Amino acid sequence: MRALLIAAAFLACVATTALGADNSELRAFQRDAQPGDAIAMRLHEGFVADSRRIAVYTDTRGRRFTLYVAKTDRGWLCAVLRRPTGSGSGCSPRDQFFRPRSHGVYMSGRHFVGVTTNDVASVVLIGSRGARHRVPVTRDGGFIYNCRAYNGCASLIACVQSYDGANKLLGSERVMGGRCPTRRR
Repeated sequence: MRALLIAAAFLACVATTALGADNSELRAFQRDAQPGDAIAMRLHEGFVADSRRIAVYTDTRGRRFTLYVAKTDRGWLCAVLRRPTGSGSGCSPRDQFFRPRSHGVYMSGRHFVGVTTNDVASVVLIGSRGARHRVPVTRDGGFIYNCRAYNGCASLIACVQSYDGANKLLGSERVMGGRCPTRRR
């Protein structure tokens, strides 16, 4: 019985640390915490136990948008976007944060933001009319893209393509029922 409990604890530990395509901790948590990384807030999935600021964007009107990745005290992983009008977040259990064969977690509103797996260096956002926008990913695996449309990014982004540092296509993911091109341009 004791060996069974130890094995179950080991498997739970392995499951909570397996993130991204390379089964390691997100790169943002591989570095020491810096000033500005901490966010003190309660999410539906628990209190933030550890967090990292992974992307910052300031628009032409001087408004600042900050993307964080956070771990909760209940073992969940969250993407948190702080904007001038409030905060938005999306959380999942750590071992389910990225869907199978997925290279990112995305949120859309006025801006299109994402947390990527460790192997992603840039993404290409493909619009509903086929326009392509290459967006660099920060060293911590995040990005914020301003769609510059009246309604924000609603129905504008159809597909996200993820690329590694050698510009090799890692995968394509449909967004909001959009369509991904079958070949790379």
